[in-house]
Amino acid sequence: MKTRPKIIKSADAEAVAEKAMEIFFAKAQESIKKKGSFMFAISGGKTPLRFFKKLGSSPKAEEIEWGRTHVFWVDERFVPVDNEENNYKGAKELFLNKIDIPPANVHRIKTELPEAGISAADYEKELREVFGIGVGEVPVFDLIVLGMGPDGHTGSLFAGSAAMFETQRLVAPAYFTDERHSRVTLTSHVMKEARDILIMVTGAEKAPILEQVFDSEPDVITWPIHALWPVMDKITWLVDEDAGGQLPRDIVVEKVEST
Repeated sequence: MKTRPKIIKSADAEAVAEKAMEIFFAKAQESIKKKGSFMFAISGGKTPLRFFKKLGSSPKAEEIEWGRTHVFWVDERFVPVDNEENNYKGAKELFLNKIDIPPANVHRIKTELPEAGISAADYEKELREVFGIGVGEVPVFDLIVLGMGPDGHTGSLFAGSAAMFETQRLVAPAYFTDERHSRVTLTSHVMKEARDILIMVTGAEKAPILEQVFDSEPDVITWPIHALWPVMDKITWLVDEDAGGQLPRDIVVEKVEST
């Protein structure tokens, strides 16, 4: 690995969410001050839920100019918007309903459309309109917040999925032949263009996977998250003690002391 990863280890999942919130607010204020807007994308899964809750309840939220902030989704399960597995639903209830952000600044992936491919095309069109970019251009998010699944996926880039290898579209559908829901996801080349990336990994079940991910040569077929290895310098890894308990010895970790 050419670039040494930046890994911050906190005591538990709650502390990881707290650290993520601190970074989020700092990036938001920095971006708005520098260029007048803050464009960020969030993903689903269990780990970000604590992060959303903190964003929605922190007094610091009142310091953010939400009128200059736009929220997008990295990925979405293709389920109804009121389904408990819908990523937008969780963010809305824990975070978006608690802050004063204009509805027009919330850019969800529309799962009420006929199928995932149509939803992906619709979302790509919205991205191009909001970012003001044309064909061949890629949006540059100020911050993308990701997690990592127990199989090494991130966003909805799964091993074996055609979306994993998409290089033309900004947004792609991910179809499965098993019981999993179809999904819609930003493609890896969009994720890599972000100015900053946060990846939160918590829980003891992630420890052996995290070890293998950092101890292996880049292999996107086995570990989809390796698609981000070319931009390791942009990534801050936030892990708890459980998830980071088996990291290779040569990995340097910054520890956050409990308060």
